[in-house]
Amino acid sequence: MNRATLRDIAESIGVTKKTVSKALNDLPGVSDALRLTIKRKAEALNYVPNIYGLGLSGKSPRTLGVVISDNSSPAYALFLKGIEEAANRSGYTVVICNTNEDPAAEDVHVRVLASRQVQGVLLSPCGNRSHNPGLKILDRLHIPHVLINRRSGPKSGICVSQDHRAGAILATEFLLDRGHRNILHLTCKEATSVVTARTHGFRSAMRQRGQKAASAIVRAACRISIESGCCEMLGALADGFQGTAVFAFNDMIAFGALKALHQRGIRVPQDMAVIGYDDIPFAEVSHPPLTTVHQAFHEVGVEAVRVLLAKMGPPTGRSAPELPAPYIVKRESA
Repeated sequence: MNRATLRDIAESIGVTKKTVSKALNDLPGVSDALRLTIKRKAEALNYVPNIYGLGLSGKSPRTLGVVISDNSSPAYALFLKGIEEAANRSGYTVVICNTNEDPAAEDVHVRVLASRQVQGVLLSPCGNRSHNPGLKILDRLHIPHVLINRRSGPKSGICVSQDHRAGAILATEFLLDRGHRNILHLTCKEATSVVTARTHGFRSAMRQRGQKAASAIVRAACRISIESGCCEMLGALADGFQGTAVFAFNDMIAFGALKALHQRGIRVPQDMAVIGYDDIPFAEVSHPPLTTVHQAFHEVGVEAVRVLLAKMGPPTGRSAPELPAPYIVKRESA
């Protein structure tokens, strides 16, 4: 469906495009009553202003919007590399927005991207909200969109993501196969679908191996960072954790756990095994090199663009994401 233009609004009311422009930009020369009528009609027609100006070419640049939590994160940097490479090959540029896990910022960014007349949006939503205003805006404006890495409620549409629950099961079984029984899962407090999936995978693997609930310990760090992981690991030790293994939500938190264990004189892996998740480039140069679950960031980014472009164009017969399964990268920490 084409988006409404100034001409559409003008013709529906019987005024000029110039009058509509004045009304929508709160410029003088339009009565209050007519201004209100024009604004209501613009809202009814789902009009979004084109910040590039309709008078230049009548066409918007071929642009995709990407809304993520933090592009300084090593994980999202790798996602973005795949996204940009795939978008550029198809003749699209990419506009990147960071939410910093703030739902209000996410909604603002979605509106800004709509105003830029982007052709499609890739969104990694904040939290696990069943009601996502940003998605409702994209639906209302008929802007094609695909979720990347995270879901937002049970009916949020296509999500291009590896199986985080399966990856967590792999990590937990890896530790159980090596004789560990009391295992600490260091996760984070962000209420995202990824956090939920990995925690469920950890607990499921423990139950399936007959481990008691008390042997599956979950602690949530305040943030996804080395310092936060270190602080939470120190807290677990101070609270009397007597286990022999740690499964960290991701590699950054795992690095924090390694730092804390080093500070307490606990040898890795002799006294405590540590396994991470993501396999970011720094994992192989940590001390000791980190055993972790490999996540195919680049492939997820490329596949997300393919799925989005498929939604934007005519049916191709293949719209479901196709991604490799996660796997363990064995190094020296576990």
